[in-house]
Amino acid sequence: MSLKKSMVLLVSVIFTLTACSDFFNKKNSQPVATVQNPNGLNENNDVNPFPGSFEEPTVGAFSEEKLLLNTGLNVISPVTEAFSQELQIFTLRLKQACRTQNAITPAIIQQWQTVVANYHKVDALALGPINEIDSQTNLDTRSRLYSWPVTNLCRADKAVYDLAFKGQINEVLPYNSKGLDAIEYLLFAGTESVKCNLKAHPMLKDWLALPEATKIKNRCDVAVILAADLSALADTLKNKWDREKGNYSKTLLDGSKYPTHKAAINEITNALYALETVKDIRLGVPTGKNKKECTTGKCPERSEHIYSGNSFTAIEARLEAFKLGFFGGSPSSVNSYGIDDYLKQANHPEIAEKIGRFISRAETNLAAAKARGDLATQAANIVPEQCQTSTVDNRAEELCSLYEDIRAITTTMKTEVLVALSLNAPPIYQGDND
Repeated sequence: MSLKKSMVLLVSVIFTLTACSDFFNKKNSQPVATVQNPNGLNENNDVNPFPGSFEEPTVGAFSEEKLLLNTGLNVISPVTEAFSQELQIFTLRLKQACRTQNAITPAIIQQWQTVVANYHKVDALALGPINEIDSQTNLDTRSRLYSWPVTNLCRADKAVYDLAFKGQINEVLPYNSKGLDAIEYLLFAGTESVKCNLKAHPMLKDWLALPEATKIKNRCDVAVILAADLSALADTLKNKWDREKGNYSKTLLDGSKYPTHKAAINEITNALYALETVKDIRLGVPTGKNKKECTTGKCPERSEHIYSGNSFTAIEARLEAFKLGFFGGSPSSVNSYGIDDYLKQANHPEIAEKIGRFISRAETNLAAAKARGDLATQAANIVPEQCQTSTVDNRAEELCSLYEDIRAITTTMKTEVLVALSLNAPPIYQGDND
């Protein structure tokens, strides 16, 4: 099949699946009959069908089971599917761009931003399969997809040298040299330097002496190899959530992994706690709000996606994913059951309303920050003393106040949501930067 035909097929599939996903996620839509069927879903020839007692998760009164199923079927599964599809499109376009020795086209830049956004939605809802340990690599899927901020870019540079001068990559790359973060470096970083110490790796001087167009082509060729591997990994992740394949949504409520439905719901809130990384790492380090990680007042050079300038894209996607996971879909929807409905059942609707207000405030201020330019440049201009005194009301340094906007959400999760629902915080965040 030609590349053009492949692209047309992929786009057609995306439109079809997106339409289906939109249909399922519209709260006031009528449910599809086969999904609502009380006799189960075997008529759809599912590999791992739901039990006969399955109910459509957006119809009828709230229950723990419907919260779990809605989160799996209508939140996480579509997110993983979108990431897989967008990464496939990116890989195809990049392969074509490399052939024409014109790697960084506007189409590639736009598609990369789409991949970044979709990845961060997946990682911000890191529940189940993405955390499973691979027996061969002894790594979970999220580490294999993206390893920032521990990326080993020197090994990526060496892979470029090997492919350019030896015709193949001679060694197995470690996980932190072949993820999305490595691809970003290969495509968007300047070719005038490498990340290896040239005294330790003098052969890279030969690569640096090559013409600019050749170096861009060399890096692009390695990026294509890495992207193809990640595309296969993303497809596997998608299949584990796919209702007609791995159907992990079933695992959330069938008792095979979680002893109670509440224990499975606690896994959802654990996943939502990934918003802490926006506060502590993605904003806290560049701005200097996180004094433990940034001891020099501010650390703009440690901004995420610094090569492609997509720091705000990542934060935006993670906040959107948190909102989807908390509300089970659009907050304005009626029956997309989420944590907010669980709070209402526990007679604490005011907590859900507070989270909603805090999310809206953060979204507004994030959009304003994004409109002012990239995060690293803004962080470089921060006055540290003003940053440390910035709050949600005293917005002396807007980026530092945005940190506080996110902090208001995560603090409410910790001190009110989990307390009201008698749930536990994940151990990794129990001693966070708060």
